[in-house]
Amino acid sequence: MLGPIRESLSAAHTWISDTLWPQQEVLMMGDSGGGKTTALYRLIFGKEVATLPTYVYNVESLTIQGVRFKVLDFGGQMGSFWRHYVSVRTAGIIWMVDSTNEDELETLRTDPWRVLWDYNRVSKETVLLVFANHQDRLNALSVVEVKDKLELETRARGRRWHIQGSSATTGEGLVEGMEWMATQLSKAR
Repeated sequence: MLGPIRESLSAAHTWISDTLWPQQEVLMMGDSGGGKTTALYRLIFGKEVATLPTYVYNVESLTIQGVRFKVLDFGGQMGSFWRHYVSVRTAGIIWMVDSTNEDELETLRTDPWRVLWDYNRVSKETVLLVFANHQDRLNALSVVEVKDKLELETRARGRRWHIQGSSATTGEGLVEGMEWMATQLSKAR
């Protein structure tokens, strides 16, 4: 007897919450060990949190500059599984790359564009934020080198994008990158 009532209340709560306080859906992707989950939890908790490898995905919420984000953090081993979660509701894509792994950067060069261009389910307004992670390591490529390796300027084709140097463990650059995304998404409202 309580099942249908509970379901109705839950649906009503979700509708009210989504209507009054809408969330921007953001997909966080990148290579294994790139720091996606560490960065997400650093943004949420303000400190480094011990993490385990993500084998499917995590869903977390956070607010930056008054913009509420629903972040889907996909494990690096997901292959193209995340494409099933890309939709016209996807407001932004966060691409976390390991700036110390030059070989992997060559492989990742086409991945964000495959998400943004090959899947017609993504809005033309979807923004791309690239975190050039591990900038705190001595062997890290510079942000400019990562930008060039990923061919961001030539592949963007009019899409709004930004690359931000970061360190998921120290938190360097994470808030600045998310503030850029919040500003971009606020403009689109």
